Amino acid sequence: MSGITNTGDVNNDGIEDAIECSNNTVNEDYQCIIYISGEKKTKNILQVKNNNECSYFSMSFTKKNELRVECGPRGIYNGYYYRYNDSENNWFLSRYEYILESDSSDDIENNFTVDSNILMPLKRSLFQDISGKGNRMVAMGYVKEKTYIYDNNYRKTKMYLVKRDKVLILDAKQDPLTNKKWYQIYFKGKRDIIAWVNADDIEYLSLHTKFLEFSR
Repeated sequence: MSGITNTGDVNNDGIEDAIECSNNTVNEDYQCIIYISGEKKTKNILQVKNNNECSYFSMSFTKKNELRVECGPRGIYNGYYYRYNDSENNWFLSRYEYILESDSSDDIENNFTVDSNILMPLKRSLFQDISGKGNRMVAMGYVKEKTYIYDNNYRKTKMYLVKRDKVLILDAKQDPLTNKKWYQIYFKGKRDIIAWVNADDIEYLSLHTKFLEFSR
């Protein structure tokens, strides 16, 4: 990604916008600048640390006037789409796509997409997800076995997920009283569910991310 310039028009003002990345260093730390309407603003300087801990990392504008970040290990596609908010001069996560690039007959429903109606209210900024502190982008995980869903007060509900259900991990916390670790997840089923589950019941496979580190 470093040393590359991509162009587009994300705010539809007829002035070309651009992403310009400097040449990376030996440890793959470098800087990308997003020019909006031809202007460089401090808030649009993106610090990429260790290639953001992705085996493959790229940023580009899409035909839908979004900024797409691709980040993932070999064989897994994670596509993060950020929509520009002109009034806040910021980019917010609007869509997530997961594709397992495998020919194995054991892999069923390898695609997983989360749309803007779920992600935009979270207001996850591009500059929060990618920074000098490392990669904090959300990750897709699999349910290991039957696991119950908990509400915001960590009270067990009657709902549960089953083995191989796919979830998007939205938050990670550790209870300071019990030291139990929790993931806040989004599950796309007959109805959308955002709730908490025991972290030990989830395998996160799509991305190594500091976002999955636990805060008290």
